[in-house]
Amino acid sequence: MRAAAWRYGMSQRRLAADLDALLSDLPSGIGTQEEERRGRRVDLLVVAVLSVLRRVAHPQLRAWVLLAAARACFATVGWSRTLRWWTSLPTRGRPVESSAAEIDVRVRRHATGSVLGHTCKERAVVCLAEARTAGLGAAVVLGLSFYPLATHCWCVLDSGVIVGDYPDVCAAFQAVALHR
Repeated sequence: MRAAAWRYGMSQRRLAADLDALLSDLPSGIGTQEEERRGRRVDLLVVAVLSVLRRVAHPQLRAWVLLAAARACFATVGWSRTLRWWTSLPTRGRPVESSAAEIDVRVRRHATGSVLGHTCKERAVVCLAEARTAGLGAAVVLGLSFYPLATHCWCVLDSGVIVGDYPDVCAAFQAVALHR
């Protein structure tokens, strides 16, 4: 504490008082095991809700609902937690009602026509969910371009087919992470 007080040009007493004030302003339970258990319960609940949304029978409605859910997830909890939820969805072995081409067209059509302005992130996780629903193995790829500096993500099937995006757009990015 002495080094921190010296570094910021303040007394140790003042630094301790500021630290106590900060800790009293934080919500109770941060960093506790109870908060961690609560977070796991929320994760399980969200994955269950997403699993239910994947069962919407009408393919166009399902694509629209999943895109809206993906948008809400990214807006509220960010990249890593949203990706953890969507990659936790199980692969279903039910009869394939959708081919990769049908998933690709359906998701891109609804994302493009949406007033929500869906981005590559939403398209990628929805294609992942749709592919898994159809019993297809898939992953979300995160790509990076150094000039100009940019990121992009897309869904790729185990067969190497890109769904929900254009292969030539994805080729401009170096794959840096693969999330199954």
